[in-house]
Amino acid sequence: MLVFISVTVFISCNQIPDSISPQDSILIPILITSEVKYVTQYTATCGGVVTSGGGSDGMISGICWSRNPHPTIKDSTNEYFNVIDRITSPVDFERPIIGLTGSTTYYVRAFVQNVNKFTDSDGYYAIGEAAYGNEIQFTTDEKTPTLTDADGNVYHTIQIGTQLWMLENLKTTKYNDGTDIPTVKGTYMNEFFDLLSPGYCDYFYNKPNKNLKNTFGVLYNGYAVATGKLAPIGWHVPSIDDWIKLSDYLGGDSISGGKLKSANTSVNANNLELMYLGNWMPPNTGATNSSGFSALPGGYYDEVTINDEYNIFGFRSIGITGHWWSSTEGMSNMLYSVSLGYMQASTYFAYYLNSHSNKFGFSVRCVRD
Repeated sequence: MLVFISVTVFISCNQIPDSISPQDSILIPILITSEVKYVTQYTATCGGVVTSGGGSDGMISGICWSRNPHPTIKDSTNEYFNVIDRITSPVDFERPIIGLTGSTTYYVRAFVQNVNKFTDSDGYYAIGEAAYGNEIQFTTDEKTPTLTDADGNVYHTIQIGTQLWMLENLKTTKYNDGTDIPTVKGTYMNEFFDLLSPGYCDYFYNKPNKNLKNTFGVLYNGYAVATGKLAPIGWHVPSIDDWIKLSDYLGGDSISGGKLKSANTSVNANNLELMYLGNWMPPNTGATNSSGFSALPGGYYDEVTINDEYNIFGFRSIGITGHWWSSTEGMSNMLYSVSLGYMQASTYFAYYLNSHSNKFGFSVRCVRD
């Protein structure tokens, strides 16, 4: 049986037919590889145009890349399963290329492979060999330095305009002077939200199989940010002006969110068992990640409520939104914040509404002094 999750296709072999029809055996898709776009140190985007799918019930389409020429599906890939009718006109697609290394040359090709439906189930089976488009060569941006927090966690960085940003969300459990940041590891109640002092919280209190720390970092309340000791030495939690400078460099608030968001998208993004993949829910409007910032939808911690599908024991909107603290205080000493959403290409600054309480748990990205 076929199981399709996230952006990766898992195909079971235990239901492949004993024999394949002559029609199945001659299906040969035809496609070309599209240009490589939005190249940064760690990411890029590429795709393909399928001019003939060979008349199958659907196809797996994707891109494959390698440091060596002629990459195949045995190399790094980003696949997507898309059931389509028999192709009568060109079909194009794009996929993000991730996990790259700076100052490195890569080779990329688009690929497709036809699939047909099982006669006795809702699944599909692959037909024949994968077909590849033409090969394209590209080189990633120059390497940037890494940094290390007081816990020993190492972070990559990304240069955007004149600013050098952390590429991942902060996950330290210690201030930059080496002292511990208080935490809550208790029950699914409101211990964290009720704090009126600095603190951080692991996702789902670091319960087995729910540890999202490596993907999203940890969530800090505003009181922890306000200590001024959260960022590694030589770095700082960005002010709202730092965030505005970033947004302006990317074309302004109305479009910068799409350039900041990771382009990885999946209908299973808010599935409790698959959140660790860090995908955005569709449509992930405007997402190109052309900046390389790779913002993920880590949601936030709010007061525990019931009968709310996006609030799981206080952890809200994972896969739906991302929220990051600024260090700038507004009315009543509340910190301003920045938000991105799966339905918007814009960047939302909450500094003029003062609507976010310091009791909430948000993510933190740091920028170099």
